Amino acid sequence: DAEEAEELEEDAEEAEEAKEAEEAKEAEGENDVDEDDRLGEDCIKLLTAEEAEAPYRNYMKNGKGEEGLPFAPECPTDRLAVERLLDNRAPQTCLKLVQRVRTRTAAALGLENRKKLESFFLALLDFSINIMARSDGDISARGMQVVYALRRPLLELANEFPTEATKYFLELLEDLGPESAPRARELCALKLVPLIFPVTDFQHPVVTPAMLLADHWASQLAHLGENITDLVSEGS
Repeated sequence: DAEEAEELEEDAEEAEEAKEAEEAKEAEGENDVDEDDRLGEDCIKLLTAEEAEAPYRNYMKNGKGEEGLPFAPECPTDRLAVERLLDNRAPQTCLKLVQRVRTRTAAALGLENRKKLESFFLALLDFSINIMARSDGDISARGMQVVYALRRPLLELANEFPTEATKYFLELLEDLGPESAPRARELCALKLVPLIFPVTDFQHPVVTPAMLLADHWASQLAHLGENITDLVSEGS
């Protein structure tokens, strides 16, 4: 009886230790949750076309929390420069800043401005992919909000530089290829395609190969089954 009581006591101690370890693990997980995680816990609130109309039209007016926002920012020509301009800005504010850059760098104001705007457009595409794909392999809720706020100027710039837009995505799709694993960054790159190009074209130099790649990746993911967690855990 004494031996049995001792075994029961040991079992109770092990159960208590396991419970404490589980609670510590849960507490650690809660500490790892950042603001972007919380933003993505529910359905992500994306800026509609109607909501984006006001900051798009009244982009020279600073709103609440936008005190000190530059009215004539320098034109960024690479991704890091775009990040410095738009870092930690609200989606509507990012839209205003992009519009202010376009106004200051209008092609009508100088021949060299068209080249600057082309570089800005390509840098903005790089920025869009980078801000949507988090370093931990997840997709950023805030990044999605920013990119959706910028979809109108992105589309307008793509129409202004159609050759450059097509070349950018063709090179991107070639780098991805069917052999690459569909992680956050790759999926975010594909997400830009329907925002910029017409998806109704039966044969399109960018949309058609992008759709074929998406179908191929979907098939890959379907065959993974439970092993999909291995892909997700690898991050980006």
